[in-house]
Amino acid sequence: MNERPRRVEPAELAASRQTAPARQTATDRVYALRDRLLERPGFQRWVARFPLTRGFARRKERALFDIIAGFVHTQVLTAAVRLGLLAAVRDGPL
Repeated sequence: MNERPRRVEPAELAASRQTAPARQTATDRVYALRDRLLERPGFQRWVARFPLTRGFARRKERALFDIIAGFVHTQVLTAAVRLGLLAAVRDGPL
């Protein structure tokens, strides 16, 4: 007669959404190998010491530091503005 709808468990929902993994192309495999190599701390140390790659590594290191420093400076300035610190010291020292 009038049946109640069956309750679907979360695991069943997740399983129904999964699709077959896409086949990797040769290019994808090469990029994955490159990424795994670049993640290894030993390889990063070697690149930083090897004369032919040292300059490249240092430029990348400086660029990353500049990005992070810019983010930190922005956060500090935002906090100072929100707390009213700049308005408090506008007329001179406290």
